Amino acid sequence: ALAGLASVALAAGAPLANRRLTTLTRVTFPGAAIASREHGPEHWIVFFCASWEQRCETLRPFVADLAQDFEGRLNERSFWSAAVRFAQVDCAVDKPLCNEEAVQVYPTVAHYHRGERSRQWMSLGREAPKEAARLRRWLEEELLGEQAEQELPAPEGLDRLVMRMVPMAFAIVSVAVW
Repeated sequence: ALAGLASVALAAGAPLANRRLTTLTRVTFPGAAIASREHGPEHWIVFFCASWEQRCETLRPFVADLAQDFEGRLNERSFWSAAVRFAQVDCAVDKPLCNEEAVQVYPTVAHYHRGERSRQWMSLGREAPKEAARLRRWLEEELLGEQAEQELPAPEGLDRLVMRMVPMAFAIVSVAVW
């Protein structure tokens, strides 16, 4: 239901969530997006922007909504670790990192797959709702590939799954303790 609401909100041209993206810096970036080749999420999606750039500020809420949607859908299948994480880098604060990552246009969204930068998406300077729709299509292609045309299970199915798993997990812990 939440994924559906986010899709409706994006289609209507208004961001739904007030979620904040994790901020990466030159210090934390290597241990997150780059280190994921050994452990951690398989995919990192990083929103490179400058806080002074108006296009970044108007697109940021849409990116946060997309992050919530994709993390919710893709991470529900991952039991031990997240399959995908979204983050942001403020190039006004951490310009050396943006230079190292060859970011020349704001906003730029980069996809890191298993620690390697695979592709990037760049703004064309359109209105935020149009850019958000274009970014959604790109993310579906990047993260879902051929599955993009198939509908992933709705997040509400997770509640039923968790309710079935909680008694099993409790029983396993009880047996292990005794």
